[in-house]
Amino acid sequence: LQKEGKLRHELATAAEDTKAARAEAAELAQQLQVAADARDLAESHKKALEELESIFETEKSDLELELAAATEQVAKQKAIGSQASLEVKNLRAKLAEAAQRLGEANESADVERQDGQRAREELQGALERLTAAQALSKDREAQRVQLLTENAALAESRAGLEREL
Repeated sequence: LQKEGKLRHELATAAEDTKAARAEAAELAQQLQVAADARDLAESHKKALEELESIFETEKSDLELELAAATEQVAKQKAIGSQASLEVKNLRAKLAEAAQRLGEANESADVERQDGQRAREELQGALERLTAAQALSKDREAQRVQLLTENAALAESRAGLEREL
């Protein structure tokens, strides 16, 4: 009986130990599951991080290409701007030269206008002198005709007087 009591006691203790061991095993299984879930989550995060890194590298590469293209475009625009600036300077120089030639042409035209005005004035004076000379010539011609007429009349008178004498 004692043995039976002792066995029962050991059996009860073993049952309690088994129960405790099962509870501990269940807890360990639960911790193992949490650890497995954490590992899966960590792997998932690692994969997501790798994907993000891949996307980042692709975006970085694309942005570097765009930056290189933009830099090249800026360089081209600067070159075009420099060329345009040079052309503007050349056009300004040509414009200044044309303005100078125009000024010289205007001065020359002014001189020619003044020369033309003087020539017109001289021509007008010559025309007036010619008109006066023509008028004087007509007066002298009229005087000559008159003198010739008077001479002819005197000659006739003289001839008449000579005939009478």
